[in-house]
Amino acid sequence: MSKFGYGPVDANLLLRDIASGEVGKTTNGTPLAMDFASVGDFKAVVNVAGINDPTTDTEWALAIQSDSSSDFSSPVTLWSESNISAEGVREVPLSGRFVLDKDPTAAYLRIVATQTGSGGDLSFGAHLVDVK
Repeated sequence: MSKFGYGPVDANLLLRDIASGEVGKTTNGTPLAMDFASVGDFKAVVNVAGINDPTTDTEWALAIQSDSSSDFSSPVTLWSESNISAEGVREVPLSGRFVLDKDPTAAYLRIVATQTGSGGDLSFGAHLVDVK
């Protein structure tokens, strides 16, 4: 169980493993192939575990993106949050239909962390869970 109360994570549903360590610059998570036409409701659990060595203008932005290609040459942002400067968990409701409405050719999903201020390494992870 993580410190935020989430149980074991299915490795096949990881967008970014929190055990991968801190990042100090813009970072793309692992592209996850999905057949959105056959997927119902799900959510992304985004865990910001901390920002180390923050400065007065340390900020990060997080986004969940889709694309038709695993190289994300034309990403579509499905969710984003800016001005992140403290730890916490975000639960992002999604569905196959929502993704395809925003990006009709979507076949992949990823998370992106973008440093928008200066200083401060970000420790974060994200995974998907089914909504029953």
